[in-house]
Amino acid sequence: MRRIVTITLALYLLSLVGCAQVNPPPSIQPEGGVPQVEEQEGLQVGEYSYNIVAIPSFGTEGGQVYVGPGKIWIGYTEGMEMYPGARAEYPIQIINKTNKDKRFLVYFKPGASFNEGNLIAPADVIQSWVEVTKPNPALPPNSTSEILIALDIPKEIPNDEVHFWYLTQDGISHLISIISEVKSGLEEEYKAKYGDVWQGKYQDEVTQEIVTGRVHAIPSGELLLYLGKVGSVSERFLATDGFLQPELLNNLHQEGYAIRGNLTTDDWGFLIAIKDTGQTGLVQTEGAIKWLVRMR
Repeated sequence: MRRIVTITLALYLLSLVGCAQVNPPPSIQPEGGVPQVEEQEGLQVGEYSYNIVAIPSFGTEGGQVYVGPGKIWIGYTEGMEMYPGARAEYPIQIINKTNKDKRFLVYFKPGASFNEGNLIAPADVIQSWVEVTKPNPALPPNSTSEILIALDIPKEIPNDEVHFWYLTQDGISHLISIISEVKSGLEEEYKAKYGDVWQGKYQDEVTQEIVTGRVHAIPSGELLLYLGKVGSVSERFLATDGFLQPELLNNLHQEGYAIRGNLTTDDWGFLIAIKDTGQTGLVQTEGAIKWLVRMR
C-alpha cells in the first residue's frame, strides 16, 4: 500500500512543479572541446537595445549531445531592461557529437522554480511571445545546429494577462498535505467497498477522485489543487475557469501559499526545452535552457 501511495504522490509532485528543469552541471569538455556561445552585450534589434549574457553549454547522453548555453539572462544590465514592446533574440546550439543521426524537438516550456528569484511566467500568456525558428532540427553525426529563439513582448498587454498567480513552496507543501488527507480517507472507502481487491481499484481511480474536486471541505483546497495542476496562470485564465475569487486568492497570498506576479514589473523566467528523439521518434534525453528576464 505504501508503495502505491508513494507512486501516486510522486506523480502529483511532478504535476505540481510543472515540467522538470535541468540545471547545468559543470561544463563537460569531450575530445576536441565544445563550441561555446560567447557573451554578447548591447545587441541592437530595430530601435531596441537590450543585454544578453550566456553561460557555457551543458551535456546529455554521457557527454555526447550538448545543448547550450545553459542559462540566458535578458535585460540584466542597468538601463537595458526589457519592457512592453521590446524584442530579444538569441541563438541556442545543439551539438551532436555521436556517430548517429539525431532528431530533436525544441519548444517553449513553463518553468518550475528559479533559484535566481525570477517568478514563473504564466504559460497561457507568454507562450505566444516566444518564437522558435527550427522546432524539429535533424542533425547528422558530428554536427551542430544553431536555432534562433526570440522573445517578443507586445506593446499592449491586457491587465488580466499582466497579473498572474502560482504556488509558493509553502503552498505546494500545503497542497501535498491536502492530497495526503484526501487519500487517507479514500483508502478506507476503497477497503470497505472492494475488499481484497481495493488496492488495484484505488490505483486506477484515485487520481480521478482527487482531480474531480474531493477537496472542497478543506479551505482553499480546491483552488490550491487547481493551481498545482496548471502551474502559473494569468488572472484571465483563472477567470475563464471560474477560480478568480479575489478574497480567496488574497488570503492564500497572505498565508504564504500563493504569489501574485506582474509581467511588466517583476523579473520572470521560462524554459526552452530540447528533447532528443533519436531515430525512432521516442524521447531519449532532454535538456532545458533557462531564460531569465529582467523588466524595468
